[in-house]
Amino acid sequence: MSTRIRELRERSNLNQDALGERLGVTRQTIAAWEKGQRDPTMTQLTALAAALGVPLDLLLRQPETSPGAERPTLLYRADKRSALSDLDEALMIRKAQDYALVERVTGTLPLLPESRPMTGFDPEQVERVAEETRDWLGVEHAPLGDAIALVERRGLKVIRGRWPASVFGFSAYTEDWGGLIFVNTHQEEHQLPYERQAFTVMHELAHLIFHRREYREPTTPEGKKDPREDVANHFARAVLLPATALRADLRGYRGRWLPEPLLIDLKLRYGASVQTILYRARDLGMITDRQFGMQLGQLRKRYPDNFAEPPEPKCPASQARPRLELLVFTALVNEQLGESRAAEILGWPLQAVRKELELWLPEDDAA
Repeated sequence: MSTRIRELRERSNLNQDALGERLGVTRQTIAAWEKGQRDPTMTQLTALAAALGVPLDLLLRQPETSPGAERPTLLYRADKRSALSDLDEALMIRKAQDYALVERVTGTLPLLPESRPMTGFDPEQVERVAEETRDWLGVEHAPLGDAIALVERRGLKVIRGRWPASVFGFSAYTEDWGGLIFVNTHQEEHQLPYERQAFTVMHELAHLIFHRREYREPTTPEGKKDPREDVANHFARAVLLPATALRADLRGYRGRWLPEPLLIDLKLRYGASVQTILYRARDLGMITDRQFGMQLGQLRKRYPDNFAEPPEPKCPASQARPRLELLVFTALVNEQLGESRAAEILGWPLQAVRKELELWLPEDDAA
């Protein structure tokens, strides 16, 4: 348990002082727990699990999947499965199980997008499937707006959380649970911008569509380049930045330098990073490879510590409630889930759940 306390504290980006302050204990007490020199009391363990945002039983021991439940097999972005610890995978399994439970009690069917197997990289086919996906999302050629909320509204599970800094996101599926996309919201102490998270969701959606067989029978690509990543990146760009609309926006700049103010305007309208816009302009033949390299190189030189991205302005964060949150409170209103279990699933303090629930109930019931 001592190792898990340290690992969970570090993945929450808390030092021993900060965690001790949350729990009302000294830094020395936290250090003693992490060295195995002293064990927390059950009351302290409960508070510790809440502070670290994990179920109590995961803190006490590595949880197993429920009897008869199918363990998801994962395909990770950029093949970085090794970046996830056993604890990360255990937490992922628990979050997926909890989400599936909430869907089941509310009578909500899980979603698994249609499989369109692809070996290698066929840009034209990727473009066609991206257009079909935009139609499925109900946007056709318009900007997506809140891309993550749109995907969730269609019934796909998107689970946000803190994962190792080298992993932007990963995905999983089972026939019972449907598709799941896990999105890293932070890198160390920095919150990842909305456009980075939206790109990750579309990237992992591509893996669920094009590379479904890889989840059960992973293969290693030959050579240094992985065509699966080319497919997923191209698909994400095509969904976020529809060809017809972006060509119209750039028609006065074909083969010319794309001014940074124009790129920032497109970023805010489409919810895509400046770097993604440059890649997409190259995809569509609006700029040459040489021009692309020059502009990207300039951005990397100007903004070396921000993913070659102008730090301001930022795309607005998603304002929609996460789908899981909506389902949990629907279950609470219908008395299909207890308050304590809801707090554990959401990672909220119990009092916060009760306060929010008052807003969901008629005044007489809330009183």
